Amino acid sequence: MGIHIVRLFTRSPVECIARVRLENTAFFMVLVVELSQGGCRLQTDEPLAPGTHIALKLPDLDELSAKVIWHVDQNVGCAFAQPISAPNVRHTIEASMI
Repeated sequence: MGIHIVRLFTRSPVECIARVRLENTAFFMVLVVELSQGGCRLQTDEPLAPGTHIALKLPDLDELSAKVIWHVDQNVGCAFAQPISAPNVRHTIEASMI
């Protein structure tokens, strides 16, 4: 049985390094490989269980509050507590292409 996720925003490919901070203030770096206004897909070796609340710091953006929705192998799907603006998504995607 697979997981069915309903998304409000289409995710776009991106490749940028971001910082994840956990509630206990521990932090580590991840690779963001998909981004939308409503969430992202990360790649990490760190164990992030569904339901975990994180703070995600993307380049040039304020820290974002997010919740882990799913975790399969090194891939982690996160939903942002508040959507980010379309211009900020475009900027992050365009900056990752340089």
